[in-house]
Amino acid sequence: MNQSRLTGLSGDLAEKSPAPIQPLDFIIAYLGLLAGEGGKTVYKRIVCLLAAAVFFMTGLKASAGYYYDRRGRSVAAPDTYVAGGLLDGNTLGIGSFDAIGDLYVDGEEALYIADTGNDRVVVLSADDTVRRVVETVETDEGPVPLNAPEGVFYHNGLLYICNTGGGEVLAVDADNRVVRRLGKPESASLSEEAVFKPSKVAVNASGAVFVAASGIYLGLLQYGTDDVFANFFGAAKVEVTPDVVLAAMWKSLFTDAQRESLKREISTEYANLFIDSEDFVFTVTSTVNEKQVSRLNAAGENILKYPGYDDASLFTSGYNRNNFGDQEFDYSKGYKIVSQLTDLHVDAEGILTVLDSRRGKVLQFDSELNPIGVFGGTGDQRGFFRGAAALEKQGEAYLIADGDKNTITRMVPTGYIRTVREALAGYRQGEYARSEELWNEVLASNPHFTVAYRSIGRALLADGDCRAAMEYLREGDDRYYYSLALQEYRRDFIRNNLLWLLPAMLAVLAGLVVGWRRLKRWLQS
Repeated sequence: MNQSRLTGLSGDLAEKSPAPIQPLDFIIAYLGLLAGEGGKTVYKRIVCLLAAAVFFMTGLKASAGYYYDRRGRSVAAPDTYVAGGLLDGNTLGIGSFDAIGDLYVDGEEALYIADTGNDRVVVLSADDTVRRVVETVETDEGPVPLNAPEGVFYHNGLLYICNTGGGEVLAVDADNRVVRRLGKPESASLSEEAVFKPSKVAVNASGAVFVAASGIYLGLLQYGTDDVFANFFGAAKVEVTPDVVLAAMWKSLFTDAQRESLKREISTEYANLFIDSEDFVFTVTSTVNEKQVSRLNAAGENILKYPGYDDASLFTSGYNRNNFGDQEFDYSKGYKIVSQLTDLHVDAEGILTVLDSRRGKVLQFDSELNPIGVFGGTGDQRGFFRGAAALEKQGEAYLIADGDKNTITRMVPTGYIRTVREALAGYRQGEYARSEELWNEVLASNPHFTVAYRSIGRALLADGDCRAAMEYLREGDDRYYYSLALQEYRRDFIRNNLLWLLPAMLAVLAGLVVGWRRLKRWLQS
């Protein structure tokens, strides 16, 4: 076995990096310091204890960089993204933003902001200068003011706006003249009384428009290039659980109002959508705690392979691989706060990034949906959020809109995540030697990074080093490839030792025959 390649394995973890300081350890040390210097009285000690308890309950650990090990436990890890610049309407000279609803970045890195509370859309150039402010659009009937726009998109020279308060989607040209106008769909599935509230919009390469609308549980709304409603696309199916079955049984006994309430509880609506470079439509729901993300093909079928598709929990685990939300426990309000995903982004490298609006965090997964990092959190300091509302990528940075602070924070990558992304790209391109070198750099900073073990293990398997591959794949919790490595290792063992294995097996067989005959004679005597 090549020992130089095994520097990242768990047996060497303690030698590679010191144990991270845990929040409770910090609190104890802090209390001890205070008690030694000025906490001689009972009163001061009680005050220190209460302060430390508050400090702990507000989530010290949640504010630090962390990662999930192969057993689903959160462990200290280097920061992936840190706060850079801050965009504020007052600083830009256009007045404060108000309840930002959506962000979009076009191919020229221009930023489009749905400034919902101010009834406008703001467009910034790549250098953060104000290029355009849209408050009123021109129609054949005259000017129409925007009304609480919640979604924005740019495609082929047209700015698409979810004019939510006006109940329509507008596509305007550079002169703010309406070129496309998409209203409430005519469908027997929607009652005449239903209010059409489009919230998010995206356009594919062929010009088809997909709209997410509040209160619609039948999927995305798809409009053709003729601006006519075509169909509901990719309805989010509710999993049949005992709770759902029980609810369905009781449904027949409810009033119409109760049935509608129940529908909202057991059905899911899409909170947001994203169209990648291959025209696949990604969606995210905010009302479920598992399988929140979908990847829809042209037929509207979810073809996303969730992290547990290969039964990768071989050696584990408490980690729920079908949950794209934060698995760190948060009890800062006296009860468990569950993630609520409201936005997503998929870049050209297949990196999936989702926004947890409830806990103010951003979670990232590689192209195989393995977790690679968490950043952000709830708070007032830079890089933390009170009302995380929208997510977008600009260059190598991520933009996070805070609907409460009315700001947009630019989160820039650290050297650590740059190395991770470079290693992922190298492995994907088959540059295994370079990738392995980079992964070892990652493991030197984060010895619990399961993706690194998986990648190195698969590269070793491709090189024919099955024994070393098994060690890494075990640490990487990669069941499928571990099985392949084990099978190949057994074959190699038999092939390499056939000259003595065959005589040994014959000798054992002969011994069994002789022994059986002697036993038979003894039993008959």
